Amino acid sequence: MRLNITKNFIIAFFVILAVYQTSELWFEGFSNHNFFYSFFNTSNDFDDGGLVYSLDSIIINKGNDRLIRVKNDIYKNESKNVFDNAVKLTMENGSVSPADKFNWDEIFQARAVVYRYGVEIDNVSLSKMFGFREELLKDFSERTDTVVIMPVTTIPERILVGFGNRKTNAARFYSIEKSNYAYTVYDAIGSVQGSKDIYYTASVKNGLNLFKGNIFIPQWNGSKSNYYPVKSENPFFEDDEFQQIKLERAVDVFFDNSASKWTSFSNGVFIYSDENTVVKYYPAGVLELYNYTAEKNGEEKDFYSKYKNAVSVLKKDSNIKNEYFLSGYTEDSEKTIFYFDYKINDFTIRLGENIKKNTGMRSAIEVTLNDGRVSKYRRLAYEFYSDDSKTESIEKGFISAINEVLAEIQSGGENISVSDSNEIIENAELIYILDDNEEALLSWLINVDGTDYIRPVQ
Repeated sequence: MRLNITKNFIIAFFVILAVYQTSELWFEGFSNHNFFYSFFNTSNDFDDGGLVYSLDSIIINKGNDRLIRVKNDIYKNESKNVFDNAVKLTMENGSVSPADKFNWDEIFQARAVVYRYGVEIDNVSLSKMFGFREELLKDFSERTDTVVIMPVTTIPERILVGFGNRKTNAARFYSIEKSNYAYTVYDAIGSVQGSKDIYYTASVKNGLNLFKGNIFIPQWNGSKSNYYPVKSENPFFEDDEFQQIKLERAVDVFFDNSASKWTSFSNGVFIYSDENTVVKYYPAGVLELYNYTAEKNGEEKDFYSKYKNAVSVLKKDSNIKNEYFLSGYTEDSEKTIFYFDYKINDFTIRLGENIKKNTGMRSAIEVTLNDGRVSKYRRLAYEFYSDDSKTESIEKGFISAINEVLAEIQSGGENISVSDSNEIIENAELIYILDDNEEALLSWLINVDGTDYIRPVQ
């Protein structure tokens, strides 16, 4: 009998405790409890030690005139870890080299690696990315968008690492002498595989003076090169019918307690919300999140800290199926917006003008921070895959594409050659253009004096 009384007392104690804790959660502490906090809180979800998803591409020179460009699966490539370690090793144990600019002829005489970023990054953030001491690059005034790594295996073995800016060609080089790690870097370069159909050349090495700085230009053998188009799918449709249940499952990732969210529908827009966050889905296929919590991701407001916060939010969105990279950012005293674009088949996917107009977006992913806190997150909720069932062809080279653009700019459509032009070409690149939400085809992107022009490849 006494044992039963003891058991009943214990059971009653735990029941009262459970009721008390539940009341604290739902009533007394309700105003301070944020179901979205774990989604937007980024303080402990960036354990890979670097600015992931910041690289646009890696250029590999194996010692010949055919360069390899790698855009996809960069962060899954074991060779990249070797290259990153070479940077840190050289910076921490090497010394400043006298070179103050990129000498591309010298760089491409032997094996070399070129990291190309889609944005210019301040050097304090760059030092945090690679994990070396901030003061080593602090007095280099240029913002960096290019990092060069060169292993020298002739005696004395050494590694050269350069940080610089593509527009100005200014650079700061460091070197470490008598380093056996040069052989490791050399072998890692040799192991990287590229496309069998398209290779790249450096404009400065081929005497193409029409470009501002050095451009890596895609080329191929023969009169044309075949490629796979890219298909896009809205994951919330099945057999051409909208599936609200799929949308709701996707939205649940933004909520700690999905049962707590409220649902409404207005003017074609699905709205999910609670006291702290609003999630909207628009008919154009855009997911939009607003974060109204009072918590901040951190008091630091430097580029690196804000970028960490932005990327950590993306990493928690398990519905993103394609690889993305940082393609741009804007900032003022209060607000910073990071822009990300997808990439596939080693090419960037860019939004066409129709998609931009219909969605109001500049890039496929946009993350806004106010005072270091993620306040808004927008994403084109499409998934992309390579359509291997058919092929398209690239028939127009970069010179023909540039000539067309120059003709439009200078003479209202009259034929004019590159050699007769005074315009400065800043870029010539093959990219996928998504303009109808279904299929993306390769096009030439020609940038003249900061303005992008799109031309077909046929």
